[in-house]
Amino acid sequence: MTEIHNALRFGAGWTNRLPHPTERWAARLFDGLVLSLPLWFALSALATIWTPSSANLFGGTDPGARVFQILVGAVIDIPVYALFVGVWGVTPGKLMFGVRVSWANGGSIGWSAALVRELRVWVFGLGLGIPLVSLLTLLNSRNELNNTGYTQWDREGGTVVTHRPKGARHDISIAVGIAAIVLGYMASFAASLMASRP
Repeated sequence: MTEIHNALRFGAGWTNRLPHPTERWAARLFDGLVLSLPLWFALSALATIWTPSSANLFGGTDPGARVFQILVGAVIDIPVYALFVGVWGVTPGKLMFGVRVSWANGGSIGWSAALVRELRVWVFGLGLGIPLVSLLTLLNSRNELNNTGYTQWDREGGTVVTHRPKGARHDISIAVGIAAIVLGYMASFAASLMASRP
């Protein structure tokens, strides 16, 4: 409980500004499991109940359905991620992997600045969710972070990313987070295979 309380207090020892691209990426994967997937399933269930034909869009694999899924995913993810980052400086994934976003003075950046930051992440970091483009933008952002200490969205937005001090608690948190990502995505993949069977 103390770890969570300290994580949510700005300036509570989270001063390491060295680049940690892998931890930042893992934090986003974790958020995909604990924030994005539940929101997506809730929205698709409601939409399918309201309009049964929408099941083809939410669960379809054709190009039109994929574009729809990417756009709707961004629409539901970006404001929610921005709320967490804007108010607390962490999302569940950032908390798990020891990543915090703030102003240079350690203060909360607020929802509007966090929303702009998330939009920049979506465009410049995730390449609008387009598979090959996303891979290229992720690699470019990783190189930029390693070379300059900043990503484009943090440099342009004036935000600072700091990290939790290393130690046993940090290592345990990372291990739990990685295990959750692996198990969660394996379960998600297995569920999608079962759902696609006739």
